Amino acid sequence: MNRRAFPVTWIVVSLCGASPAMAHDCRVLGHGYLRGTYEGGCEERSELAQGQGEARGADTYVGNFVKGRPDGKGTYTWESGARLEGTFKGGKAQGPGVYVSAKGVRYEGEFDNGKLATMKAADCPVTQGPVSC
Repeated sequence: MNRRAFPVTWIVVSLCGASPAMAHDCRVLGHGYLRGTYEGGCEERSELAQGQGEARGADTYVGNFVKGRPDGKGTYTWESGARLEGTFKGGKAQGPGVYVSAKGVRYEGEFDNGKLATMKAADCPVTQGPVSC
């Protein structure tokens, strides 16, 4: 092997071995506001987001995914600045959570299928997401 070719070959092999840290083509399901880039765990057969990850589109979700949807603990941030920290099930807020509207109004409580009984309609997010009003 040529002396110059060895270092170049080693660099190429090293870069190929670094691929797990790079973004891949796993899919995030549900509404389109999280579609864009995804970095994190992936179920290889289905190519769906699985385990810890971050999805960025118009909105952002950082947390656990199951079968391509937010599921478990995580933080969902709307493009407007509204934010929800809590637990999710099948892409919807489910269980304990803290929601802060784009206006800064804070709600804390138990979400049931994306709904929090005490939330006022004026504080609901403008775009679809894990919270419905």
